[in-house]
Parts: sequence; structure tokens; C-alpha cells
Amino acid sequence: MTFKARLLSIIFFAAFLVMAVVFYITYISLDFTENRFSEAAVRGKSVLWQKIIQVQLDQMESASSNITRDRDLLKALQQLKPEAVQEAAITSFNRLSSSQLISRLQIADNTGNIVFSSPNEFSGLTSKSLVKKAILE
Repeated sequence: MTFKARLLSIIFFAAFLVMAVVFYITYISLDFTENRFSEAAVRGKSVLWQKIIQVQLDQMESASSNITRDRDLLKALQQLKPEAVQEAAITSFNRLSSSQLISRLQIADNTGNIVFSSPNEFSGLTSKSLVKKAILE
């Protein structure tokens, strides 16, 4: 192999090595940038969903007085009259669902039995941990 051929081989190998290093650094840099933007997008969406949830909870909390102040419903719950609970609760459900504050409503008694459920009919003991927690309080 002549000196000229060796020199061209070394130059070609060095150029190839430099090109490989530049491609690798570019790949790492691009991956780092994509991860940063991805994390920022996820963080932004998380904040957005938290705000949406908070607004919905605030609206539901302000509308909850429609149920807690309904004397007929409270009286029917205290007297354990399922028919009266149905009659009183359906009015509150219709009012709240028409204003799009709720899409479903279930009312349970002190033992955890569902006494009103709308739009789907359900009765019996609930397995929802939130109801059980509320009963214990």
C-alpha cells in the first residue's frame, strides 16, 4: 500500500469517525429536546385537567345545596320511604342534569344501600369506597 493510499484511508477513517460522533451527539441532543418538550406538554395538560376538574367540582359543590336543602328529600331519607325519596330526588336530578352539572346521581342511606339511582336503576348495597367513607364520618 502506497503512502498516498494510506493517507487517504486515514483521512477517510478520521472523517467517518468525526461524522459518526456528530451524528451521535445530534441524536442525543434531539432526544433530550424531545423529552423536554414532551414533559412540558404533559405538565401543561396535567395543569389544564386539574383546572377543569376544579371548576367542575366547584360547580357541583355550589349546586349540592339543591339536594341538601330539599326538605322533602331529607324527610323521606330520615323516614326511610323509598317512594318518597324517588319522587323528591328525581326533581333535583332533572334540574341538575339539565344544567349539565351532573350526569348521574346515586343516593345511599346510612347503611350503604342505594335508595335512588338515575339515570340507571340500581338498588342494593354499594361497593363504592366514597360512600363507605362518608357513612363512617
